Amino acid sequence: MNADELEKLTTEALHRLSTALAQAHRKPLTAVLKTRAQFHRDSFHNVCRILNQPRDARRVSDHR
Repeated sequence: MNADELEKLTTEALHRLSTALAQAHRKPLTAVLKTRAQFHRDSFHNVCRILNQPRDARRVSDHR
């Protein structure tokens, strides 16, 4: 994933979170905070990538 794709992913994730908060939906915020707490050493960009993975995903890999 290049820098432009990563920026787009992060911007979209922040927009979805902002929209959900404006509509008083707490599940997206809870998901972000729980994931951020679980992966506190990872960057915010990586946390956004993790949140966008299928819920049943069990393995990850860095494809370069």
